[in-house]
Amino acid sequence: MSELLESLGVIMTTRISLGGIAFRFTLLQVLLELLLPVLVYIGVAHVIRRAVSRWQQRADWEAQAREQVRRVSGRVLRSVGLILGAVLIGRLLGAEIAATFLEAGRILNQPLIESGSTRISIVTLLLVVPVILIAGKVGLAVKQYAKRTFLARLDLERQSTIADLLRYATAITVLIVGISMLGINLSSLAVLFGVLGIGIGFGLQDVIANMFAGLVIIMARPIKEGDRVLAGQFEGNVVNIRLLNTAINTLTNETIIVPNSSLINKEVYNFSYDSPAIILVNKVQVSYESDLDLVLEVLRRIPERNPYALRGQTHQAYVKSFDDSGITVELRTWIRTVYDKMAAHSWVNLEIWREFRGSGIQIPFPQLDLHLPGRGDPVPGAGE
Repeated sequence: MSELLESLGVIMTTRISLGGIAFRFTLLQVLLELLLPVLVYIGVAHVIRRAVSRWQQRADWEAQAREQVRRVSGRVLRSVGLILGAVLIGRLLGAEIAATFLEAGRILNQPLIESGSTRISIVTLLLVVPVILIAGKVGLAVKQYAKRTFLARLDLERQSTIADLLRYATAITVLIVGISMLGINLSSLAVLFGVLGIGIGFGLQDVIANMFAGLVIIMARPIKEGDRVLAGQFEGNVVNIRLLNTAINTLTNETIIVPNSSLINKEVYNFSYDSPAIILVNKVQVSYESDLDLVLEVLRRIPERNPYALRGQTHQAYVKSFDDSGITVELRTWIRTVYDKMAAHSWVNLEIWREFRGSGIQIPFPQLDLHLPGRGDPVPGAGE
């Protein structure tokens, strides 16, 4: 135990050396003159924050004033902490402070990756961060400028998509130029990027397919925002067309996210592609005892007072088929917009029921006639 304490004492009292620089302070001095004051200041700052918070509650200030005081006190405490840390570090380093920074710079400039003329060090990696930030800012500025000037005459959908493409292209260009200025030779890393590109391509092939499908949708415009579509089993309005997917708000107010490749590779019903006007089909059965001429006449009168009907179009009534329980007839009505389809369908059904009831036309329900043989009649299959 005494040997352990003696070894620990030697470690704590031995001067610290870094690289070729021997400092004049020990680990014990770091603990007592740097870490201990920092911990004490953290505790004091916590007490001050608690005191300020309680004072605000007793003062009954407004929420905005409380937030302002909290922000100012936090900034003051952080500034004092930084100054205290700088003073303590400077006190420890003393005359070796310049040599310390030079040695730290030399260590940070040591190459981590070296390939040909390319040397990537910690400093290089740190400088890449502002290059990325600058590339993003320049790309965003180009996007905003394009939307204000030569893209202003386009519709919002195309305007947003083309502006995003310009933004990403500009950001990538600035990033490549900035990295080259840092001394990174991209040609020497082409093989590495090629291998990574193949792996990423296999992993992101669905994403790439959706992206190109999104470009096709935006340029060819088979669907556009606001269209009423039927994609698979989902019918609804196109809310937003993005580069990778399209949002559809269904008739039950559910938002469905559909990959763009599905909209390109599969059938999609666009009810408002050329015009929002559609033909509404209402089917109904009448009994076999009904007068079909009267049935068709009654059906043809209904569109004349339909509030959803498109005026100037011819509405038709047909005898559709002869079925088990009755005769199926249908009424085809032009309505102004597909967005009224559900309401118009309900209105027409209700009017059909009212007109048939007033005209004495019977709507049959499913029925089955069962004929039983008489007592003297032979039963089929008997005696075989």
